[in-house]
Amino acid sequence: MSARRVIPALMVLCGIAVVSPGRCQQEGYGQGSLEADRPQRVYADDPQDSWNRIFYCLFTRAVTLRLTQDFTEGAPFHAASSTSFRSLDFLALRVSDRSFQRIESGDRGIDPLYPSFIDLRGPRALFTEPRYSEFEKALRAALDERKPRTPVERALMQADLWAAYDILYRNRRWLNDAQSEQLLNLLASLIRKLALTREEIAALPDNYAAGANRLHLPDLFGEQSPWIEIEWSRGRSHDFSADYRRCTRIFLNPGSKLTDPHGFPEGFRFDSHPHAPLAAVALVTQSLLIDNSGNLVPSRITTEVQVRDFSWTANGQLAKTAIAEFDLSRRALLTDRASGGLLPSGETSPAYLAAAGNDYQFATSIDSSDGRARDIAIMGSLRTRCAGCHGPEVGTLFTFSVHGRQLGEIRNLNKRLNEHAQYVVEKKMQLESWRSLEERWRQN
Repeated sequence: MSARRVIPALMVLCGIAVVSPGRCQQEGYGQGSLEADRPQRVYADDPQDSWNRIFYCLFTRAVTLRLTQDFTEGAPFHAASSTSFRSLDFLALRVSDRSFQRIESGDRGIDPLYPSFIDLRGPRALFTEPRYSEFEKALRAALDERKPRTPVERALMQADLWAAYDILYRNRRWLNDAQSEQLLNLLASLIRKLALTREEIAALPDNYAAGANRLHLPDLFGEQSPWIEIEWSRGRSHDFSADYRRCTRIFLNPGSKLTDPHGFPEGFRFDSHPHAPLAAVALVTQSLLIDNSGNLVPSRITTEVQVRDFSWTANGQLAKTAIAEFDLSRRALLTDRASGGLLPSGETSPAYLAAAGNDYQFATSIDSSDGRARDIAIMGSLRTRCAGCHGPEVGTLFTFSVHGRQLGEIRNLNKRLNEHAQYVVEKKMQLESWRSLEERWRQN
């Protein structure tokens, strides 16, 4: 499927509020918000299942926010200004003086304990009562239970627990020492209990492929597909922001099958802006897992997909960038395999603005430089969020624009093998947080 068929099809899906099970069908900024702050049916039908309670403590919370002019219900609006988020200025954004609230389910492709970028509201919330005690009890109940869980369930939960471990370990000096140590030990024990064999990991479903037909996803991985996977400089900020628990892959669509696939990306070395005949770019994020021997193993579980589709004028000028994103819902994957668990968002879908260019977290607070109290999250449309980093036309290609022109080879990767994952594994193994988890793993 060509990239140019992807976005129009997505707009049909995204014109309505597409939400995962448990989210209420609201309009405007409330799309996807929960009706009540309580455990959901994510991993099991019983909301009080230990895994659902773990998920609730890590992911579900009420978020206070302000709205951009993308949502008229936020009026009146005033000019926004921030000491950290400069695109508030260059996008000429206007933000509501009033604050609003959403109850976030957290069942999407994000890390737990948000936000933990710049401020520590997420981790600190876990150490307040009664949430701390509820979380500890849920972890112990999960460790004690003997009922079987499927490999997919174990893989998803291990990834959630591993993210929580890394975030708590990274921020432990600002949290209660004794309680942090207690939770880190419990998390390490449950991460090990849920570990799959290497064979089980290899047999996990390819949820991108599963959802491709229903969601009209581009054929990124097909051998006859025009899409190519590239790497220029192995370091990627998306990998770093996930503490190297996930692997981010970058794809280009030149519009047709190339006779010189290595020469095409070289054309962006000295002209990093998108230019014809580039048809589209895509970013795919996939999870690493820890097998039952304590080794890091890439998996085919896709947690996020971003697609940008470029339209050109007759004289080769960028006319339009259409965008779409897909987030992993654990509940959707476990109850509707044919969907791949990937829920689409369109250009007008609500999205939290990033606090800085390297902020890939969820619901991060944005400070104010204009004297008004506004150190809370700001919500706009998905397009506004994307424009904050990729420019008003959403055209900037960071893979090419953040490197010196003379930097090394632009490599075409074997898209059937996920070559970039080996670099991510190597980086993860160098981190203190990984060595800490390994030590606790051996002690259990």
